Amino acid sequence: MSHWTQTLWFRFLARLLSVFLVFQGAPPLRLSLPDIDPFFLLGISTVQAQEVPEWLVSTVDADHEDRFIQEKLVEIGSGMDASFAYVRDQIGFEVYTGSLRGVWGTLDEADAMVLIASMFDPELMAQAVGYIPEEYEKADPVNDPDLIAEASDHWWVELEDGTQLDPSFSDSSVRGTPLSTHFDVPDAHRHKVTVRLKVESHNMLSQFTDNVPLEQKFSAAELYGKPLTLGHYVNTHKPLALIGGLITHNYAPYILLDDNSESIEGQTMIRGNDYQKLFSSLIPMANTMLTRLTLELGLESPNKEARVLKRDLLDRVGFAARHGLSAPGVADTERPAINQYDVTTINIVSGSVNDELMGIQLASSLDEEGYDLMLLSETLLNKDPASFTSDEDDLLGQLVKYQTRQNIAKTRLLATNYLVTSDELARSTAKQHIVKFYHDAPRVILTWSNSLAQPS
Repeated sequence: MSHWTQTLWFRFLARLLSVFLVFQGAPPLRLSLPDIDPFFLLGISTVQAQEVPEWLVSTVDADHEDRFIQEKLVEIGSGMDASFAYVRDQIGFEVYTGSLRGVWGTLDEADAMVLIASMFDPELMAQAVGYIPEEYEKADPVNDPDLIAEASDHWWVELEDGTQLDPSFSDSSVRGTPLSTHFDVPDAHRHKVTVRLKVESHNMLSQFTDNVPLEQKFSAAELYGKPLTLGHYVNTHKPLALIGGLITHNYAPYILLDDNSESIEGQTMIRGNDYQKLFSSLIPMANTMLTRLTLELGLESPNKEARVLKRDLLDRVGFAARHGLSAPGVADTERPAINQYDVTTINIVSGSVNDELMGIQLASSLDEEGYDLMLLSETLLNKDPASFTSDEDDLLGQLVKYQTRQNIAKTRLLATNYLVTSDELARSTAKQHIVKFYHDAPRVILTWSNSLAQPS
């Protein structure tokens, strides 16, 4: 007899929950893992190999392999009725542009107004008292044409047997007019983020040039509750006794995707293209220097104008020199412009953040083995690196990895603490002013750790 987590009904319930939780409820966090057969966790290729229907295959927008989704299914119990009731009764409706999986269609204006009204607490609204002078414009969300237009573009669920259900309405009835059915969210309906690293270099002959060694596009859904960390592997090569003192700095950029596990080891890494910078006192015209690193985030949302956010992670020329207010400073070419300790964490968050994520990230920053490494490394402080033994070189390598992991964990924890505090303050303010608060597009929060002093 197969394990119950391998049955089709379990996969369907996981799909149903993931559709709504990823977009409208809590971020997909791994709080604790129930005892689930590991065969279920093997991924899409395993599902397809077993000839599971297309509508049960895990995708970016509805990841039924997410551990939080699986844990929630165990919590609410088996059966479609329990799962659907949870989505209908415990996850509130919010109007935003963009779609979920299921049947796509339109609602008439009256039904769209019903959904908009459902976002507001009727008991709280009944307690509102006061006077607003006539010259001030008053909000009327139920009759707001923009909100009605967004709510009219509606999605709901279709089961394998063709039964259609809509958890947005309390009676689960489908009131929309279907236009099309989708196994996966059409790309045009997705909120997307492009992470781009731009590198500026300077050479006496070519002057300033740019290139992009790392660029990756994500769906906002796959990054909900899963921050990205941008960093570099850096090494310097300086041949001994070479005329001209040639120094080569090699930079290998990467993006590390947090999977909410309690260890940074083994998380998904996306590698960019390596780039090198050279320095020689013999042939100055051949020298190339890393002068600027810019992080660009391209934000695309359905029916909204695309935006590009930019942040300089390094600027060795400086703002004043670039604007003709001062002369550029002298750069240190003996050392690389950055090192492996310089990391930037990017949070792309489409909704509120679950504060229990802080516990997971705090656990990843507590490493007893790392403390032992720190104590052992004290013996290396006063030694010439050229005299290190092979064991001491290995110890130094372990220490570098540990300190890098610590910087990554701390930048993630700092961002989550900010997001949780910000959400709590926003909800409190919204309650005081009797307004509805939610995010209708991804927000971006950056935290970074710099080990070297850089010009402003």
